[in-house]
Amino acid sequence: MVDEKLLPHPFYLSATKRKSENPRLFRPKELREYVFPGLGLVMYDLFWVKYSLYLKLERNFDLAKQDRLFLWAEKNGKKEPEESVLYYSLLSRYFSQIKEIKDVSVGKRAASGWLFKKKWTDRIIHEIEIFAKGTDEFDFQEFVDKVFSSEFKTKCDRNEVDLVPILEESMGANRPSSDDTEERVKEAITSFVKGLGKVFEVEEDLHGIDNNEVVIGPNIDFTERVLGKVSDSDLQPLANTDYRFNKREIKAFIHALNSTEKGSYLLRSFILIAYFNPTSTGNSIKDKLRRVSHLYKEDENFSNQAKSKFKGINIPEKILEGLEESCFFWDLNFFLGDGEDIARKLLNEKKKEEKSSLSLKDVERYFKNSKNPKVDYIEEIYKRLQERWQTNFPHFIEDLKERNESDVAEYMEILSDCIEGNLEIEEAFMKLLENQDTIEKEADDLYIIIKPYSDSSPSASFYAVNQAINWTRRVVEGSRNG
Repeated sequence: MVDEKLLPHPFYLSATKRKSENPRLFRPKELREYVFPGLGLVMYDLFWVKYSLYLKLERNFDLAKQDRLFLWAEKNGKKEPEESVLYYSLLSRYFSQIKEIKDVSVGKRAASGWLFKKKWTDRIIHEIEIFAKGTDEFDFQEFVDKVFSSEFKTKCDRNEVDLVPILEESMGANRPSSDDTEERVKEAITSFVKGLGKVFEVEEDLHGIDNNEVVIGPNIDFTERVLGKVSDSDLQPLANTDYRFNKREIKAFIHALNSTEKGSYLLRSFILIAYFNPTSTGNSIKDKLRRVSHLYKEDENFSNQAKSKFKGINIPEKILEGLEESCFFWDLNFFLGDGEDIARKLLNEKKKEEKSSLSLKDVERYFKNSKNPKVDYIEEIYKRLQERWQTNFPHFIEDLKERNESDVAEYMEILSDCIEGNLEIEEAFMKLLENQDTIEKEADDLYIIIKPYSDSSPSASFYAVNQAINWTRRVVEGSRNG
């Protein structure tokens, strides 16, 4: 066996480049679990949580055993393509074109290349609509050429799997017969996904090795981690595949979130986001959220205005009482994200100058002259930490220690000491870089950059905010429906 350690970085056994991990130059970790636990950088529409609950509660599928969920749901050895992510994605794409329904289709990237051509949802729906009309002889060879990628067709040829007759047998034998156009398209999508399932039954090797054939894993993980301890009866109203949300479902979702610690953190963030009217564009809300704690303090009507966005939904008082604490964690997450971004850009500048040292004067100069807007943001948040949040740190640090997160607790102790000592932001910045072993002191005001990092690292931020905004928007819209 080849020793992977002998291969040059950044390559591994497949001889392809391994994606480099983003460095942690400034922040020890993200603290998303205190604002929206369960939401990751990749997160799909809230519908896919309903879908997961539908599979689990209505159809009794084990979510932990759905390795090919994009293609079919599986139970007791039986595969059901008509319950797959692919089926509901195609149906969603079709409905979004003929009704005022949000397109929640997923897998556009995950299924491109190894299985379908790019823009496969629109390609498939276009061909399906032609097939569903039933007026002309349907050319299955043309269908295969327009929809499937050359890579997948080549793999089929290599494994002696003939796509055309398999799909023709499945779809041709089930030509839609309904008088209703919508029903005919639904029948055609069903016959297509069933036909594709039969293609994979012929040859297991068509799956490949590194393909993501679950796709909605982040949503399933959220369902299990955040809603896993909620009773089935409380979640039952959400267990369906209606692409729209209604008031009854939103009431059930809010009740479910309120019943767990993790859920209550997320619900509090929904309330904070709702203040800014989440039906507007995500970017403008994200910019405003940087000042959410300031606005919460200054606007005496903040809570009433925020909860009024959830029409006819009772927001528990304990959730409203926790908004102050959530504001602290929002500020802290923005501080960490902005600090990480500044650190990456500052050290990249040093690398371009071919310098391996960093001084306080370097940091002060960067903060004074940089055009990076994150500098102004972090200065504003640091000032709030000094003026408002000093008393929040002891309890938070104790909580981190109880969770056995000693490294993060140590980091927060240093930040707390900087705040209590009224250190300037530049001094605090240096101390936190040193805590992260990014720099090492060599002289009184001179540090050596010791942590390796890539000058191609992307910008850093407080991740998953956009996903939280999108989910809040769905919750608010659903509260107004019915």
